[in-house]
Amino acid sequence: EKVFSSIRLQYLDKNLSIDFALSLNGLEYALFSRIQNLIGENEKKVYLLLANDHALENYSFFLSLLIEEGFIPIDVETHGIDRLDETIPLILIGSNENINDKTPYIESFIMRGGAALFFLSKTKIAFDSDWTGKTKNQDALLEMLDYWGFEIQDGLLIDLENKAELAMQNLEDDGIETIDYALWQKIEKNNIENPLIDAVKSLDFFWPSPMKIHSSENQKIQALFLSSEHSLVQNADEEGFFVTDPFALASYRYENQLREQFVLAALGEGSFPGYYSSGKSKPTHLIVVPDEVCISNAMGNIDFLTFVTNCLLYVTGDESLIGLKNKTQAESYFIADIERMPGKTRLEKTASFYAVLGLFPFAVIGLGIFIYRKKR
Repeated sequence: EKVFSSIRLQYLDKNLSIDFALSLNGLEYALFSRIQNLIGENEKKVYLLLANDHALENYSFFLSLLIEEGFIPIDVETHGIDRLDETIPLILIGSNENINDKTPYIESFIMRGGAALFFLSKTKIAFDSDWTGKTKNQDALLEMLDYWGFEIQDGLLIDLENKAELAMQNLEDDGIETIDYALWQKIEKNNIENPLIDAVKSLDFFWPSPMKIHSSENQKIQALFLSSEHSLVQNADEEGFFVTDPFALASYRYENQLREQFVLAALGEGSFPGYYSSGKSKPTHLIVVPDEVCISNAMGNIDFLTFVTNCLLYVTGDESLIGLKNKTQAESYFIADIERMPGKTRLEKTASFYAVLGLFPFAVIGLGIFIYRKKR
């Protein structure tokens, strides 16, 4: 992948920049999104609530990429959880006992039609240190999601078919050894059709909890990513700890354990019953991923950004932008690649390159004129 230089946009006395682009795919969306923000049309705000034992800095990489996608994060702790605007989606990462007092406000937000993305599991993972895994106590948020049909179960998911490979120093310290690590999984999208995952070929999960989903008459819950059918659950020991060390896990015994398929990401749509209150919610969208490590700095999981961006656009009614976001550009050529360009002579290739390059400013100007005319 090439990383391109920043693009700066100016409108009246306002300036915005796209600091970097990982590829040309999605650049058109980035330009459109930035111009919308520049002219004050359709600012894309998102609430962010970190509810586990890790610092917000552990998710700064994900936040910076979210900002690059044109979103404006609002820290719920600063903003006030009792002041949530249901027209702005919520991203909630993790849960612990401290979430209990906040859960009624989260329910109220959802009952009013607020949409939410949850990244949370039933396991505490020291992902920024020694990878120690320990079971959590049940909390009100996990219980509420279970009530709504997102059953996040105890234990760590082990997928014997989609396991990751780790290159590690061996125990004798005399070389590098490749070890299968079934607590990390690369999951293909299993031919599931949904606009949220159209441009997402696979996602990487890290120490996820097993999850089952249950639809009802008023809400439909659809699996977006599934483990293989050769998956099982590692239960905690008597003190609540899991085997997470790669070398110890290599000798972990799986005999006589039930193999089954689990959900790793799910979309719920419809009206959800009140957990603290009576009645049903206004129609809304809930997306649940039983993994609170996958978007952390430790993993640098860029593929999840495409998924999260698609989710945020979907739940805010900007579905038309999902196609623009996921648009794949035709192969482009750069000076270093000029010999690969079609054409009989180097002069023809060079002329073609600069002709395409020269059209780029006009594309940006044309996009701005289109938005301006639309606004008028």
